[in-house]
Amino acid sequence: MYKDQILTALVNATLLVVRLLRGNISLHEFVKEYGSFYYYEALDGHEADDEQQKVLNELQDIIGFHEKIQTEVVDAVYFGEVGQNTSVGRITPDQAKEHFEKLCYEYDAEEILVRLNG
Repeated sequence: MYKDQILTALVNATLLVVRLLRGNISLHEFVKEYGSFYYYEALDGHEADDEQQKVLNELQDIIGFHEKIQTEVVDAVYFGEVGQNTSVGRITPDQAKEHFEKLCYEYDAEEILVRLNG
């Protein structure tokens, strides 16, 4: 049951990633919809028992991709006014989109989706 729940959550999140990658939604829409996915699903395993940890370990490559999307794109992007000082570690939407695309190609987001649906 836990594995099915995690797989469903990963499929939905990866579909969202692919929608942005294909240009079907904006970065702002993506960030709003993606939210705190990685943390909400506790994909770092901090709430997992032994059986759940085994499931997370099996999916570690996919989870690692979503961890990077969460921490390096969603958590880092700053949608404030251009030219304003941003806090340390924040990136512009253009930088976020560029980094997002790099991660998608590095991890092959389209292939992740195929694997999850297979």
